[in-house]
Order: sequence, then C-alpha cells, then structure tokens
Amino acid sequence: MQIYLYLKSSHIFLLFFILNLLGCKNNASFEREQEVINYLQKIHSVELSDQAIVIMLQTNFCGACTEDVLSFIGKSISNVRIPIHLVLADDSMKIVGQLKDFEHVNVLIDKDFSLERYGLRYPTDLFFLIDHQSIRYWSFIEESHFKSIRRQLEKLEP
Repeated sequence: MQIYLYLKSSHIFLLFFILNLLGCKNNASFEREQEVINYLQKIHSVELSDQAIVIMLQTNFCGACTEDVLSFIGKSISNVRIPIHLVLADDSMKIVGQLKDFEHVNVLIDKDFSLERYGLRYPTDLFFLIDHQSIRYWSFIEESHFKSIRRQLEKLEP
C-alpha cells in the first residue's frame, strides 16, 4: 500500500512539474507589444509585414554602457539579412556614424519624444525580433543577455 501511495504521489509531482514547464516560456511576452508596433508604424511609417529586428537605444543615458552595446550590435548584426530598425532616443551623430554603414539598417530618430508618449522609455536598451507585427522575442540589451540575443540572431542567418 505504501509503494502504491508513493508511486501515485510521485506521478502527481511529475505531472505538476511538466505542466509548470509547459506554462513557462523562456521569454515572456513584452508588456508593451502593441505600443512598439504602433510606435513604429505611426511615428516612423515602418512596414512590419515580414520579419524585422528592432533595436531601441536609449542614447542619452550612460555613455560607457552605450559603447558596449554598440560594439555588441556591430558584431552581431553583420550577417543578418532581414531589415533592422534602429531607434535612437536622440540624434547622436557618433552613434549614427557607427551604424549607418551596415546593410539593412534603417536609423530612426525619436525627434519629438514619442518613445515617452508610447511608454517605451526604459533605462536599458531593448532588442526585439518581430515576425508579422508580433514580437517573437525580446530582451534588454545588457551583457548578461548578449548570449541569448546572439542565439536568436544565429537562427536567422542563412
């Protein structure tokens, strides 16, 4: 009888564990997904009918942090062949100059502070992989997430 109860409770635990794993995603949905889509379409007239990468740089924060992010982005997007929309919170010429030579990069400047109006002003830079007007993957762009973002980009490479 004790063996039967043990097996039954272990099955319940295993079932609970599996259901819990299925309910979790590695990357939870972005809380402001519709705002990102609306911002890109209404403010910058960006067409999001296929896959695209959106990188939002909060350029007027930490300068040293921005250098690390720019270096990471420059190394990571060199082989990507889908459109990349780079949203800058201001028109920092240094940043525009560093990224304008990449193919498929569309630099968008937030001239009228629309990021704030759409609730997209964050203290950290953002990376989005968009697929048919839906955010398939997102991440803050910080060193602890570089590996995860790079894995997502490698999936896109031919």
